[in-house]
Amino acid sequence: MPLLIHSGVAASDLSATGTKRDDISDVLLASLYFENNMLGLTTVGEEFADQQLKWVEDSLNQFKVTDTGTAFTGATTNVVLNFSASDAAVLDVGYLLQRDTQAGAGEIVEITTISGTAVTTTRGYGGTTATTDAAAQTWRIINAPTYQNSDLGKDMTRARLSKVNYINRFELNVNIDSEQIERSRTGYAPGIKDELQYQFQQRLMELKRKMQNAYWFSVAASSTTGGDYSSFFGVTTWLNGTANTTSTTGSPASFISTSEALTDTVVNTMVKNIYRGGGFSNVMVGGINVTEKISLLYTDRIRLDQDERHRGFFAQYFTPTMANEHRIVTDAYLNDTSGTAQLYILDMSRIRIRPFVNQMFYTITAPSFRDGDAVRALSKWSLEVRNTGSDVGFSHSLHTNLSL
Repeated sequence: MPLLIHSGVAASDLSATGTKRDDISDVLLASLYFENNMLGLTTVGEEFADQQLKWVEDSLNQFKVTDTGTAFTGATTNVVLNFSASDAAVLDVGYLLQRDTQAGAGEIVEITTISGTAVTTTRGYGGTTATTDAAAQTWRIINAPTYQNSDLGKDMTRARLSKVNYINRFELNVNIDSEQIERSRTGYAPGIKDELQYQFQQRLMELKRKMQNAYWFSVAASSTTGGDYSSFFGVTTWLNGTANTTSTTGSPASFISTSEALTDTVVNTMVKNIYRGGGFSNVMVGGINVTEKISLLYTDRIRLDQDERHRGFFAQYFTPTMANEHRIVTDAYLNDTSGTAQLYILDMSRIRIRPFVNQMFYTITAPSFRDGDAVRALSKWSLEVRNTGSDVGFSHSLHTNLSL
């Protein structure tokens, strides 16, 4: 009588005890990994064909200007206000100015002459009362009338600002000998029908994880031109003053590093600051603890709509005081440690993944004399993030110093 064959878990020996093949599921996922949420939510835009991604951004002439140091007294009739060159460039004779904090109720001055950055004004226009004020006031242009039979005035066009990001090349490689491949194809690796394909899928998960981290945190070297090992600026570096230095200037600024607790007031203030500049954000992104805290911020019981399946507050959407609904997105790659937690409020219509022409993602395989098989995948793209600072206005906001 021949002996029963025993070849581990890869063969079935006539139902003999201990020799039945163990069926390891090839349906259920074997690896745990974070979902790359923001990569999936970001629209893929137009292709580009250079090693540098370039775009231009326009900004409108501002309707507020700030004088550089002229105090007002109630007895003065005419005052020369001095402005920066950029502020003076948006003013013209006949314009009416009013202190921004007193718009609609305070003194109005009329511009009579402009000489460089010196602007002569007549006070108490339209019967308004001349008041005493400190220097360095912010003035709002409340009217811009012109004269009869007017001629061509000064040019008010603004130069476009050129922005640059760089190509980033990602790769994954799988290189397996023929014995490993055949072992899986003939059933000696339960649950894995093709070792090459399986390892490719595993490495693909890792590649997406690398790309997600680059999406948030990558920095381009100062000498970057798009050559070997070039890297792009990620979303964070566009908002923290690295890629756009003006993201930390102005009041308010798009970047906030002040230490404070995460409250509905903080969130609403970030949204309002974007709204005041003309932006319209629609996504809130944070780590696990941050998004959990945001989903618990609703304390107004009037808004609750509770039933057996809802706890009575929005857990997927947050409606701030400006009423522009924001989708709450959890991204586990972001810092959610109390004291250094990050919150991003973004306008996703102004962020695009920009693929290199015909090479967003592609694989390379080729026969060889080597006793095995290999596959490569490459992905080449950059990131376009518009309106990130005071140079053209911001439609995104980043807070990096939140306590939970």
